[in-house]
Amino acid sequence: AKTHSGSQIQRNDKCAEWTLLFCLFGLFALSAYDNFSVGGLLPSLQQYFQTTDSAAAAIKTCNAVAHGIALAVMWLYGDFVPKRAVFFSSILIWIILSFASLLVKFNHFWIFVTLRALASLPEEVFRLMVSVIQSETFKGSMLAHSIMANIIGEKIAFKSYNLILVSQSFGQFFALSFSF
Repeated sequence: AKTHSGSQIQRNDKCAEWTLLFCLFGLFALSAYDNFSVGGLLPSLQQYFQTTDSAAAAIKTCNAVAHGIALAVMWLYGDFVPKRAVFFSSILIWIILSFASLLVKFNHFWIFVTLRALASLPEEVFRLMVSVIQSETFKGSMLAHSIMANIIGEKIAFKSYNLILVSQSFGQFFALSFSF
């Protein structure tokens, strides 16, 4: 039987920790971007679905309610569910519902709102599970790195979202200025 030295095992554990940290960072940043982008694209969504301001605001309102429900459910039942299964199934459900919402036709606004709200439930669950996984997996400086990665991921998502808004604004500005 082949044995491994202690330093080899520690090096593999460190590599696995950093891999997990980057995967969790990516998921956290992607979900933050999803939240920011829907809010930033409300005028475009409103134009596509030909809705009023109050109907467009229903998207953010339903998402906020869904996030609150997910928080309450996880607070009450989070200790009684298998974490790994909940984490991976919530990611899968979030991806499926998010992509399904992209396929909605312009005359089915409330289906879009419903799909986005339903996608917010598992999104909030896996965002919560990221923090739980980090606190159970990482210790010491790795825990600090992982928490910092969450913050950086949200900042990157917010900055990317701002770039989209700025580019849309410039596009509208130049379209208006060249139309005269």
